[in-house]
Amino acid sequence: MDQQNNPNAASVARTRTLLTAVAIGAERLESAAHLTFCRLAALREKLARLEGPGGSGEPKVGKAARMDASTVCHEAKVLLRYVSSRQWPAGRFVANGCRRGRSPARTCSGTSSGGS
Repeated sequence: MDQQNNPNAASVARTRTLLTAVAIGAERLESAAHLTFCRLAALREKLARLEGPGGSGEPKVGKAARMDASTVCHEAKVLLRYVSSRQWPAGRFVANGCRRGRSPARTCSGTSSGGS
């Protein structure tokens, strides 16, 4: 666009720059949400294993299960603090947090929650 022929050229250029910055911010937000849902899915899998059948009467297994439950609880608290500390924009969110109809369970299967 030629600025002499289009008095709005400066506004258009500024808008283009702002939209690029918004796109970058949206990608970062989407990435953070995706990682959060992956950690949530991993924690749910761990909890399901802890709640599942196979409770053993052996002392070592019982102690390991208590440690696992404690670890899952700790990781859930860390994740909740992370989510609570973010300044999320107002508005409506898709229930599963993903776009294009993919669920976090499918996109994050096999993901471990890793360290904290």
